[in-house]
Amino acid sequence: EDAHVNAQKRDATEIVDVGDTRTVVVNDTEYDDPRNPQAVARIEGLVTFVPAPEKDLTEGDEVEVRISDVGESCAHAVRIEG
Repeated sequence: EDAHVNAQKRDATEIVDVGDTRTVVVNDTEYDDPRNPQAVARIEGLVTFVPAPEKDLTEGDEVEVRISDVGESCAHAVRIEG
């Protein structure tokens, strides 16, 4: 939780850059909107959204991702197929 609070105080670009690759752990899933099913992970407290069109990710899954977009308070990433 401290990492999350500290991440909110920093600009997201201090944590990740577009093109970075990271291994993340899924903290939650948001499958309610069928048009935008996604998993939620945190990188050093920064909320990171990962598309999950197959709804195949669950809490605790470890996933390799590439950062595709960085906003002020969150990032978006795509899965790297291994």
